Amino acid sequence: MPYVSTVTLLEAVKAALEALSHDAANDHGAKMFDLVGFYNTKSPQKALYDLFATQEQRCAFIVPGGDAYQNAGGRDAVSVVSHRDTDFSLLLCDRAWVPSEQAALIGGPDNLGVLVLKERVVAALSGQSLALPGVVLLPQEGGILELYDPRGGDDGRTCWDQPFTTYAGREKISVG
Repeated sequence: MPYVSTVTLLEAVKAALEALSHDAANDHGAKMFDLVGFYNTKSPQKALYDLFATQEQRCAFIVPGGDAYQNAGGRDAVSVVSHRDTDFSLLLCDRAWVPSEQAALIGGPDNLGVLVLKERVVAALSGQSLALPGVVLLPQEGGILELYDPRGGDDGRTCWDQPFTTYAGREKISVG
């Protein structure tokens, strides 16, 4: 099985996030996230600025992580088999319009809260293949991400960083 394209994998994750419903019991209702997008790890300042600039309440940002390779075959081999794992993080954000409240973290009348967002996203994506051969999404250790508005002040946002890893295929590489 050849490597799964990272772009194909992340586009499938984006589609899965966009399909999640705000109401777990009604998958035809409002969407869980008002905004789902990609961000490059080389420009986290831009991602945070964009996050604070948007008026959307619930956002999910997909951040490519990296690839790990395991190679099998000796120096005298005619070919080497290389297995790849791909990592990415999901930044899950909610906003409480009254920043002093904890609704962006634990939920409230107008908020799901990032703790509910991460529970539902982990439940929805864990073990999924997203119709890609060999892919199995596995959650890793996540946590609260400290956010500071670059424009000053507090806009009431709370963010959870939820990393995932997946097997992303293997390639047979000819030596020589």
